Amino acid sequence: MVGYLDWTGWLDGITAFAIIVSSAIFGIICIVKGTRSNAKLLTYAGMATLCIGSFWLGPTVEFFMWFLLETHIYPYHIYGLFSYTMIGPGVLLVAILGGELIAPSKKKTIFIIMLIAGITFEIFLWGFTVESFKPFTDPEYGKLIDASFNTRFPTFFLIAFFLVYLTIFMATGFAIKAKKSIGELRKKFAYLAAAFYIFVITGIFDALIPIPIAIGIVRLVMCSFSVLMYLGLKT
Repeated sequence: MVGYLDWTGWLDGITAFAIIVSSAIFGIICIVKGTRSNAKLLTYAGMATLCIGSFWLGPTVEFFMWFLLETHIYPYHIYGLFSYTMIGPGVLLVAILGGELIAPSKKKTIFIIMLIAGITFEIFLWGFTVESFKPFTDPEYGKLIDASFNTRFPTFFLIAFFLVYLTIFMATGFAIKAKKSIGELRKKFAYLAAAFYIFVITGIFDALIPIPIAIGIVRLVMCSFSVLMYLGLKT
């Protein structure tokens, strides 16, 4: 049985799946090339790309379940676990990259802070899954379920902290590095800065701005994240 979907459902599912596919392809390329050349940062980048791509696993699973089986993810809050379980590992891998490339002298401090924040997030996400999200409602026929964080619960504050960290430290940090560099190094830092700015903007739209066409556009742009990560760290 093939379930009917309206245009917002198609847009939601296809763009989420596109992010996962692009992240998987370039994440695996980074891991393979990094392992073969003993380039640890490229390997970490590949692992981080896979984790970040999985943030769209919820809408992808929901899309295929409805399209192929005409059923939704149930209980609904499992959607949130599909989407956000890899935030902790992803943030930690990104912290390793940032510490090595932007602030080597403070990399241990950065790692410890993000490790604590990541573990805390996972504890709240798995221990208080229902409380972490706004109440789910039954979707109209032809539409997919969605998850929005409860803005009064710690998981939301930790997500906000991660986005601020990615904006100020990672994206802006790489942009400053690019401005101070020349030649090929400048290009690499610029690619990394663009990658993290794109990720933050996409995350904000997905989490806070429920405009389907806008979300669709930024998600398609997000498909370039993995390419930019690869270009920024390949040797």
